[in-house]
Amino acid sequence: KGKSVYKNIAGDSLTFTPEGKTKALQSLPLADYIEVGVFGETNEDTGIEKVLYLKKLKVTEISNSFDIIVDAQPVEAGIDPYNKLIDRNSNDNRSKLSEKKLSTDVKE
Repeated sequence: KGKSVYKNIAGDSLTFTPEGKTKALQSLPLADYIEVGVFGETNEDTGIEKVLYLKKLKVTEISNSFDIIVDAQPVEAGIDPYNKLIDRNSNDNRSKLSEKKLSTDVKE
């Protein structure tokens, strides 16, 4: 019938309701290494963005928090920033950062 089921054979699943939302996110149990990236300004001459941080980190929950310190002003951050994984909405993998709030919540 095309209905998504977010449980493994043992019946395990994860749910998380983001702040301000009424609908919970559902997921199969997670234990994956997923790339996390922080990016700086784009070089005007080459058009290539500066990668300040790019590393695979273990993700075990739907909602995750990572503290990352970089050597330059970050402009954007993301989970699976190059869209290597299958994703229903790959447009939400990256988020712009502002001067006012140099942190972001990116859901995978």
